[in-house]
Amino acid sequence: MPGLVTLRNGGCRATVSQEGGAVLEAEVDGIPLLMPSKSPGLATRVHGREACFPLLPFGGRIERNGFRYRGENHVLTPNTADPLVLHGDGWLREWTVASVSSGHADLALDVEANDRSPYAYSAEQRIELLPDGLKLTLSVANRGPVTLPFGIGFHPYLPVSPETEVQFEAGGVWSERDMHLPGAILSLGGELDFSGFRPVPDCWINNCYEDWQGRAMIRTPRKPVLTLTADPLFRWLMVYKPQGQPNFLCLEPMSHLPNGHYAPGDAGLRALDTGMKLCGSVTVRIQR
Repeated sequence: MPGLVTLRNGGCRATVSQEGGAVLEAEVDGIPLLMPSKSPGLATRVHGREACFPLLPFGGRIERNGFRYRGENHVLTPNTADPLVLHGDGWLREWTVASVSSGHADLALDVEANDRSPYAYSAEQRIELLPDGLKLTLSVANRGPVTLPFGIGFHPYLPVSPETEVQFEAGGVWSERDMHLPGAILSLGGELDFSGFRPVPDCWINNCYEDWQGRAMIRTPRKPVLTLTADPLFRWLMVYKPQGQPNFLCLEPMSHLPNGHYAPGDAGLRALDTGMKLCGSVTVRIQR
């Protein structure tokens, strides 16, 4: 199908879409690394599914569809059915295939600022097959004339079942308030504490974890353990699971807190002058 790239490296296989720069499926020896799921992105509207897409030049929502930065007001326009602008616009654009081999694909994207977003940027993404998994590397560079706060991340859908247990370590978790925005930072405890292996509750979860230690493990009986690891840049982990969706869990490594444009202190967004770049990698692997 036009716009699709199929990668193979031994028993590892992945399908990549130029639409949205999304991975549509990935597996090792028939074992899914990612779970194709419907989502409101462009890749879904074209192909009916996506398993992971990039977040840039920010992830999550921005309150009031705009922000003030260094004395200037910047306005954005909602880009999905959601009333707030969501996940930037890299996941809604067509990427160019810069290079491809059997084991990797390099994608590129150039975006100009317009009346819907102040962000002008160049982005590169490498999807690389490993013997036991997948490595994703994303970079973004500011092409605009003014300094702006940038962030990156990934939105993978990971395969789970009602028997699955998840474990990762973090310093705290943000509550969710109106408009699906972060509310207040909380100490870990109860259903939202995954410092030890615990089942994923069948309820709405849409919370961001702060000071994530860069590693998460997913184990399901009779299946290999799945590990998600990320560079230290990704200190925030967004956990998303709709109620009544037992077959996937989203663990989204992010370089910043969602709605960090309004957060006091260090929310992870990086001030990029013209030409400056932000880059990080995430891997998803199986453990036999």
